[in-house]
Amino acid sequence: MALGTAVLCVITGVVWAWYLTRGPGAVVVSLKRLWLELPGAVYAKGLVYVHHGKQPLWIRCGKDKAGISVSIHTPLADSAVAFRMGPKSGTSLPAMGPLGLAHGGPPVERAVHLEMRFANTFHVESSDERAADRLITEEVAVAILEVFERAPRGFRGVSYDGQHLGISFGGSVAADPQQATNLARLIWASLGEDD
Repeated sequence: MALGTAVLCVITGVVWAWYLTRGPGAVVVSLKRLWLELPGAVYAKGLVYVHHGKQPLWIRCGKDKAGISVSIHTPLADSAVAFRMGPKSGTSLPAMGPLGLAHGGPPVERAVHLEMRFANTFHVESSDERAADRLITEEVAVAILEVFERAPRGFRGVSYDGQHLGISFGGSVAADPQQATNLARLIWASLGEDD
């Protein structure tokens, strides 16, 4: 019995080693290492933690059907409203919060008025469409559209779970920490969250 357990442990270790060094997990490990090259970056609890100026950031690296991805999250003042939006050309809306949950904060549903406000370029979901409309001021909307224009293939969307603003990128933008954080900064700065 003990020999069987030992063999199983060795096999499991070998499989995990392959997965993290040569298998599909190697891409995510490499992406995390790239983000850990940012000055002061540390890795804990599955996230890369770093400051962009005085702004604290939590970065979640991953891989999905569309390729590599990162979500850059920063705290905002607590709110009872939650929303998420992503390009209609994308595969799915961004996850809520730094932990990458499908849902976080108040439940969200389709926000048709906000979709029309963005000329039906984005899928939008919100917990309270009127409150989200007030939060997404003209300055915030312009910043989101500017990021989409600068990175049309890399911009995956924006989410706010009532505590954390998240900006998601994929492809080459996800693999360029400087470009991704500078683009994300345009959005969080429009909300008054900047150095």
